[in-house]
Amino acid sequence: MEEKMNDEQLLELITGGTAGQIFPKVKDMFGMSVCDADAIGGFTVASVNAKLTTRESICGAYNGIQCLIDDSCTLKVEESGCSIVDGGDLKNLFVVVFKEPVSSSEEAQAMLGMTGMIKFVGCEIEYAEEKMEKRDVEGVQASEIMEITGLTHV
Repeated sequence: MEEKMNDEQLLELITGGTAGQIFPKVKDMFGMSVCDADAIGGFTVASVNAKLTTRESICGAYNGIQCLIDDSCTLKVEESGCSIVDGGDLKNLFVVVFKEPVSSSEEAQAMLGMTGMIKFVGCEIEYAEEKMEKRDVEGVQASEIMEITGLTHV
């Protein structure tokens, strides 16, 4: 005989989330368009998205998001990437699915934690020609964003 679970026995599991960074006024920062219709070479939407979602040793999410570093989640490439928001801010967003759902928001936040700035300039792989003024991007401050998603009941 199948036993029904009552509400107290239901457990909410977190199956994934989003992490990312927002770079304020990216056109002013780089002196050129990045990740928009006017961008060229290595800074087009397609090129930046490739840099952000390819597994390599310098650039992309696999070097900056804890669960991708330790292989405890999978990057949803088709839902991740760059966009221009809020009057010129660059938003790099990464959507992940945990390989094993977790039961606490603290654990999910730790898995989505970022280890530093996720780079898309000076990558190991040459994606397209990058022509830009030499600027010090090491000191750039980006705001981190994070959201826990995918609550399911089991």
